[in-house]
Amino acid sequence: MSLRQLRQKVWLVAFFIVTFSYNRGLQYCTLEPIAKILESEKNSICLGPLLHDFKKRKEQEIYFVQRAAALSAAAVIGCFSWPNVDKSFWLAQLAWHISFWLSVFALISSAQQRLLEKLPNGPHDMPDVQVRKTLRLMLKPSSTPTQVTDSGPDRARLEADPKMVWVWQSPLMLMSFSWVTFLVGYELYLLTPLIRQDVWTVESAVSIAT
Repeated sequence: MSLRQLRQKVWLVAFFIVTFSYNRGLQYCTLEPIAKILESEKNSICLGPLLHDFKKRKEQEIYFVQRAAALSAAAVIGCFSWPNVDKSFWLAQLAWHISFWLSVFALISSAQQRLLEKLPNGPHDMPDVQVRKTLRLMLKPSSTPTQVTDSGPDRARLEADPKMVWVWQSPLMLMSFSWVTFLVGYELYLLTPLIRQDVWTVESAVSIAT
């Protein structure tokens, strides 16, 4: 196995671990549509419907993210209203604080829906010239040299833009991480009696049961 193949496998494993909590949504709403657009980037007839499909998927994603992030923030606020939360293990409180801010940033980053206004409202609602311009919202010129054919230089190749992929997937990622950190904080809160090795009480029994 070459060093390059080893790096690729390590990258894939790390990618799977980081995106485990929202991988299916990432694939459906971001990676799959962009991959289809990249495959058809030289076919103007197919680009319109693909861009429209991408817009519909992102609208559904943002609708879900805004409500799930708001619910996550409300859950954290509700937990901090508990009378004995200030006596819980400090990592539980830290996890809840992180969860709250992740949900806030998820709501803020969902403002990317303004970019969706640049995408076609229908499969054929945008002229070809405008369709080519909208590709910059997800693709960039490839770093590989442009091929030269008998008819002259080929059109510059495009590839997925990692920065734009990050922008498109960030609301879903932040919302997912907010729920993960909320659940981590909740579990640490329940385990506080065992972590602090308090005298055996009903709370200790509940910690073991969970």
